[in-house]
Amino acid sequence: YQHNMTVSIAEEMNPTRRSTMEDVHVYHPPNSWNHPTCTSATFIGVYDGHGGRSIVDYLEDHLAENVGKENETNNNSSEGQLIQKALERAFLLTDIQSRIAGHTTSGATVACCVVIPKLAGDGSKRVIEIGIHAANAGDARIVLSSGVARSTPNNNNNSNNKAMRLTHDHKSTDPTEISRIESSGGIMIRGRVLGVLAVSRSLGDHGLKEFVIGRPFLSSTVVRSASPFTDGEFLIVACDGLWDVMEDQEAVDMVRKYVEQTAQILIDEAMRRGSADNITVIVHWL
Repeated sequence: YQHNMTVSIAEEMNPTRRSTMEDVHVYHPPNSWNHPTCTSATFIGVYDGHGGRSIVDYLEDHLAENVGKENETNNNSSEGQLIQKALERAFLLTDIQSRIAGHTTSGATVACCVVIPKLAGDGSKRVIEIGIHAANAGDARIVLSSGVARSTPNNNNNSNNKAMRLTHDHKSTDPTEISRIESSGGIMIRGRVLGVLAVSRSLGDHGLKEFVIGRPFLSSTVVRSASPFTDGEFLIVACDGLWDVMEDQEAVDMVRKYVEQTAQILIDEAMRRGSADNITVIVHWL
């Protein structure tokens, strides 16, 4: 368990439902990861594995690194477009690399984001707004609590100090995903892809890759700068062990109520509600 004025991280293996811990969290603060154009960027990720730890261990070592490598400078593109392209390429590249490296039997749902502050142009180093560039494959999720936000291009939610989802759950019950899978020759059996997997997108799962793709959902959101614990702007990045038993707004309200415990209190409450999965939660204050 880790907590300071910027981030709270907690993870727990469900002792009654799981015999192994296959979740991984990644938190790279500014100047600690390979982002070539912005040393102030933060990378946050939660990887929820299934079928073994092989793929999540690989993602822990390579996904953030690939996001940094894939970022390019292009004067004709906005920051959001650049980071979205880098995230998408990194997901697809890391997925291919994991297969080549022999990680063929396990899989992982992934939610990650790159958080980039924008400074005032007066030399004061004052942060005037924060860009949040999110990507996910599967049902790991990122939720923003923010009173002042604008979103592009995939995120049409409005926020007034309410929970705002920055990702999309790729589940095998989603009609759009079912149509995509069936048009590729796959079938749904008992609500699962080929009767095997309950999510429709992931990294790894290479035996199902024709149907369970790694292409992520992408969004970019900008919030005006706020003081942590005053204006209450924060991100919750967590696996489905939390979201299966808790609504987005419930999680946001709980973080606001229990500021000093944040991530751990969400896990404790999810366990109390009967979550059947391992749980990893990151709360990042903006």
